[in-house]
Amino acid sequence: MPRNKTRFTYPHPLIPYAVEHDVMGDSSITDEEAEMMNALYPEVVAGNPKAIKPLKELVRRCPHLPRAQNHLYTLYMMCGKRLRARRVLRELRKNHPNYLFGITNESNRLVQEKKDTVAARHLMGERLLLQDLYPERKVFHISEVMNYYQSAVLLLLQEGDIEAAQERHSILLAIDPEHSITQRVTEAILGKRMIANLERIKEEERNKLRVKTRATAPYPQRKEAPVFHHPEIEAFYRYGLEDLPKANRSLIAALPQATLVQDLKRVLEDGLQRYSYFDRQSRRWTEWQDNQVSFMSHAFYFLQVFGDESCLPVVLDVLRQEEGFLDFWFGENEKSFVFPCLARIASGQLPLLQGFMQERYVSPYSKIMVGDTVAQIAWHNMERLPEVSDWFGSIFEHYRLHLGDKGLIDSDLIAWLASSAGELSLQELLPVIELLYQKGAVSKDIIGKWEEVVELFETPRDEADLNPLPKNISEAYDESYLKRKKMRQLSEKDQEELEKMAQDPYAQKMMEFLTESMMDDEIPAFLPSSPPAQPTTKSNTKIGRNEPCPCQSGRKYKHCCGKK
Repeated sequence: MPRNKTRFTYPHPLIPYAVEHDVMGDSSITDEEAEMMNALYPEVVAGNPKAIKPLKELVRRCPHLPRAQNHLYTLYMMCGKRLRARRVLRELRKNHPNYLFGITNESNRLVQEKKDTVAARHLMGERLLLQDLYPERKVFHISEVMNYYQSAVLLLLQEGDIEAAQERHSILLAIDPEHSITQRVTEAILGKRMIANLERIKEEERNKLRVKTRATAPYPQRKEAPVFHHPEIEAFYRYGLEDLPKANRSLIAALPQATLVQDLKRVLEDGLQRYSYFDRQSRRWTEWQDNQVSFMSHAFYFLQVFGDESCLPVVLDVLRQEEGFLDFWFGENEKSFVFPCLARIASGQLPLLQGFMQERYVSPYSKIMVGDTVAQIAWHNMERLPEVSDWFGSIFEHYRLHLGDKGLIDSDLIAWLASSAGELSLQELLPVIELLYQKGAVSKDIIGKWEEVVELFETPRDEADLNPLPKNISEAYDESYLKRKKMRQLSEKDQEELEKMAQDPYAQKMMEFLTESMMDDEIPAFLPSSPPAQPTTKSNTKIGRNEPCPCQSGRKYKHCCGKK
């Protein structure tokens, strides 16, 4: 409650004093000295080097004024004259050892230049609480509180105690969340949290089990184009995905299905057999020629609607290739081509898919798509849920028995499979998944802590996890079938977490940065772990798709905010 219009008390356990927001009277300074100080202060704030000379004169005339020496120290620092600033600070500390700004500036110097947090704590007080330094005082000016706790946070961040830094930061937030010092401290803590999170992710990455991959279904390479039953298929080789005329689509869709399917399989075999040829050709292009390398994607679109079980062997051979092959033909959209196709042609061939999942050296991402497909078989027909549960159980058990196989075990893959099983609430699989989890074979950055895994499996199934499939070739191409996907309803826990995030100053600051990134595709770098003594400019860093997401979820950017 306010004691007067500018002096306030705060309901915060670490603020047992009042905070004055207006200018506080100082009986040790004359009206003339106050006038001189006030005249020079805007020049100090602006970092004007022309103010150095009159400030030096003021210090010489009024050695009893610590504020004049502090302003001279600040101006020297802003002008990059650190040696002179250090001499002024040394003199200030000698003449006025109890002057708060002298204490905080010396603490900052010890932390920033010498990394000497022990000496800094001796100056600032072991508990890093302002009231410990001046137990007799009942009122502090807002600038004193802000500067003291800014220095305290810097010290704690240097020590690596982010939790204690956030506790001191809460004092600044309680007094003035919009204050420039509060904002700088917010960014400094957020930067430290990011660094700590990235270090944690790096450690988890080092501890992950990574499968060794290679192409496991090599095809003899050739240059000659195939011959098709239907010349209409040649349109796949002339048009990019977005350019194939609807008339051509209709003509191809009207072809006899048996020979059409044979031609579609031949297109996939062509991509397998002429990969080296097209790869060499593409290296000569000055820009990407989508119309020359979209025939594989066209074939997958048609297989989503017309494919049958006879197509599965060649589709799996596509998935057995190295990741560079898959990226060449499908780019970042591999799943949108492959999943609907597999869902159509593999529903009755779970044993064949099980064998694929047990093969060595296959890309984990290819296996993730197969796992997603099997899960969707249950989503589209819940009568098959026991069959799908047995399928996942056999895969997890096979991996448990071969944990030492570097050509088979990948902890990211097992985590994604566990997520798919969890969304189906297959609680009977928790024992074998827990064994894999305890052995470090399940990536925690993907699936979370064990209690979160259990919660996932115990949560009722949500139809928002059911992925629709195209009903005709038009839907396959324009992907309008995705509009049939149900929206996920937020649980009470989700609502509470969102509300909590809305009140989290670090989350708010992160959202500001993410908003900037949506505007210019770049994320501003955070301030260093301690606020600088002079103004700095922000640099920009672009986020790679495979880098950790800056929202601190622990997931890769492409699997998290990069999808939004």
